[in-house]
Amino acid sequence: MLHVHTGNAGVAIGEKLWQLYNEDKNSYESKTRFYNETSTGEYQPRAFFADMDPHVITSFKTRNKNIDTMYGKDCSYAFAELSTQEIEQSMDIIRKQMEATDRNYDCFLFFPALGGGSCGLYSRLVQHIAVEYPKRQKISFDIFPSKHFTTSTVESYNTVLGIHETIEHIDSSILMDNSAVWNICRSQGIEYPTYNDLNNVYANFLASLSDSTRIPNNTTIDISELHFHNLPYPRIHYLTAAYCMNAPSNELGIMNRVTKPGYCMSSCNITTGRLLQSSLFMIRGPIDNDRAKNEFSRFKESNPFKFAEWTSNYSRLAVCNDESREKMSCNVTVNTTAVGKLFRKLRDQYQPMFDRRAFMGHYGNVYSDLKESIYDFENLILDYEELNGKENDGSDEL
Repeated sequence: MLHVHTGNAGVAIGEKLWQLYNEDKNSYESKTRFYNETSTGEYQPRAFFADMDPHVITSFKTRNKNIDTMYGKDCSYAFAELSTQEIEQSMDIIRKQMEATDRNYDCFLFFPALGGGSCGLYSRLVQHIAVEYPKRQKISFDIFPSKHFTTSTVESYNTVLGIHETIEHIDSSILMDNSAVWNICRSQGIEYPTYNDLNNVYANFLASLSDSTRIPNNTTIDISELHFHNLPYPRIHYLTAAYCMNAPSNELGIMNRVTKPGYCMSSCNITTGRLLQSSLFMIRGPIDNDRAKNEFSRFKESNPFKFAEWTSNYSRLAVCNDESREKMSCNVTVNTTAVGKLFRKLRDQYQPMFDRRAFMGHYGNVYSDLKESIYDFENLILDYEELNGKENDGSDEL
């Protein structure tokens, strides 16, 4: 698995994520799936970090000398892109990483913040990787802009341009946003969460998705199964998730708890939309299979999910029994029409500006792409509304 971290947020979260990976690096599964062995016998993270701001990468490189990086020279807030030469240098690094990857396991995991200026960097990399590696699975963990954490007026434009690339080139996307993660931090007793606190939650959640792969002797559900078990249609590949961390080891009903609104990684309620395919739960902590099965049975008795009438009411569970931990964590990933709320909120942000052609001067080179992206995005919203039918799709505020 090759991790591609782009933008300031992607780099910051990625640094914390690889610190968590390193804690479990001694297992054979972790070494073979997440690291490349060098000629000196050391293990190099199978990752690539890039940003348009040289200072971000320079600072990162001082702490992580054995990780491949690239930076550009355009730090604008609008859809900044690498030059052709910089893109080719980035692709050379990625090719070398892929050559050292086990062909049975290789796929791409992307970690962008869609609203930032480096979304252009992410989009260009996705385009080139899709052309060069068309048969390799591509999963993106996308941070949506939040009005409470905005750093730029044109975040909504950048996000629409980024989504346009994910529609065409990404197999599955998991949507997250800072407002929702801020609420999770508050549930952990952090009264005034900082970006460092938010990044810590993001990293722990992302690491939890591969726990059963990295930790040996557990029920193994590969992260790639997020794609195969949750996507009834190619365009409808926008998933969301919920995450409960640091739960007491003796807590009962953790699977019911994680489905409550305060634990969702995006600003929508996953129980109010219609699930389009199976839900996938993953639990890690001092919990054996028998107890996990009892938890699963307890959840199914009060299953809060509403499934589309044409799909099966089916949930899956992966268990990572880790006696070294004193507390438990649980996540659930779903493909639900509730994400339509996120898309409509984004439309409400960019539509008033686009109607007046505001800030178009920042998008001279990609103006036609922006118009095409908005048209495609409007069709995506209609697709989700059609799938949702007359049911409530999670438009109620949390």
